[in-house]
Amino acid sequence: MKLILGSLLAGTVLAASLPKPPIPKRLPTVRTQSVRSVVPNVVVLKLSCDYPAELLTEDVVIRFYHATNLAPPVTWTLESSVTNGTSTTVTVLPGQHYFTCTSYSVFWGSESPFSEAVSTPALPVRPSGLTISR
Repeated sequence: MKLILGSLLAGTVLAASLPKPPIPKRLPTVRTQSVRSVVPNVVVLKLSCDYPAELLTEDVVIRFYHATNLAPPVTWTLESSVTNGTSTTVTVLPGQHYFTCTSYSVFWGSESPFSEAVSTPALPVRPSGLTISR
């Protein structure tokens, strides 16, 4: 149990009985779904996670992160934050992309660990060995 210590006027206040936020039995899972784009060479992806609906409140924010390379050290960039929902759309250029998500409690000011990462398919490999014969 985490204790919160602070001083109020001349006395010290100890607040140890605050309720903890509910923790899902398993971390959210992120899924991607391709959505048609009207702009050439741009892909719109729908990201969604399976955070338990009964634990979603206005206090819970689902944060979606993006990276283009998983070589250490991985740099995750916050792509989108969603309140009262578990999905969002993102626009990316063709290429390899990785996504993960967390749940964030506004009340506690704390964030869950990252979910597992999902990725878009890699671009096609350039063919080689082209020959011509007669």
